[in-house]
Amino acid sequence: MTVPDPSLLKSDRQAYFEQATSYLLETGEAHWICKNTAIVKELLWLWKFAGQPTVNFLQSKIKVQASTCLNCAFRLHQARTAAVQDDEQSEFDNLGLANKADTRKRLATCLDEWDCERFSAILRPASSENVLAGKNLDQVLCTLIEILLRPQVLICDKHLWEGFNRVMRCLITRKEGLQISGALKLPGVYMLCAHHDQTVRDWARSQVRCMGTLDCIDEPPALEWVVDEIVNRTINGLNRLDNDQKFRQQLDEGQDYIFSDDENVLWTAVLVILRQMRPQSIKTQFSERFPGFLPTVTVSVVERSK
Repeated sequence: MTVPDPSLLKSDRQAYFEQATSYLLETGEAHWICKNTAIVKELLWLWKFAGQPTVNFLQSKIKVQASTCLNCAFRLHQARTAAVQDDEQSEFDNLGLANKADTRKRLATCLDEWDCERFSAILRPASSENVLAGKNLDQVLCTLIEILLRPQVLICDKHLWEGFNRVMRCLITRKEGLQISGALKLPGVYMLCAHHDQTVRDWARSQVRCMGTLDCIDEPPALEWVVDEIVNRTINGLNRLDNDQKFRQQLDEGQDYIFSDDENVLWTAVLVILRQMRPQSIKTQFSERFPGFLPTVTVSVVERSK
């Protein structure tokens, strides 16, 4: 059993992919992602060639592992993030900044499409009755965690959002409830603080309070996207959507999108997030990217306390 040679990534990537695939098959391990995250990260570049038998096989195996093992789900998220951000890939050799960005974007698009497909396959058929009965609960929970790690995926597909929304509300309102470890600091939980549904909002805010203080060093990358979405809506309301063709089309189709359009809900979500941040985090997430916004928040707090 030969461990794939990393040096091939710079000279013969096809040979590396063949070695990596053979190695994973020969190990006989049921959890490739847990044990071989670095190898899986490199193999994700093959997702650009979806439809080929070998790629389909790898996707099928990894999809099952990530939907049945929470650690695999976390590791896959790490591998995905690293693959898209990795400047050392041979695809980037002799590329300018613009071409590097385009290469990253194409890979991210392929991964988004795959994510939407596998998440929807689990959440769309998950009826409230089955969720309450605990049917396929492990698959459902692993999928929800992956989505909450990278909530941007929810805006990619209308049906995925509907399935996510239905399952989340069902889990929250069941007798056992839904508790997430505060150590996880899932960006999607912060996002749900501005959800249109009060039941989901209340749950998210209670979870955020249990997550502890956010530090710059441990802030998930997706948190910046969450902050952008909530702050932009808070500042501009739904006017922000005027120049956003995708969202406008979704609204025209009657899609029940994620965020509330209630100003009070949005302001409260901002304050909930601010309370969890250290000063340096506030400077990074708010002051530097939204000049003048914090004074506005201060005025809002004073007005609401009268």
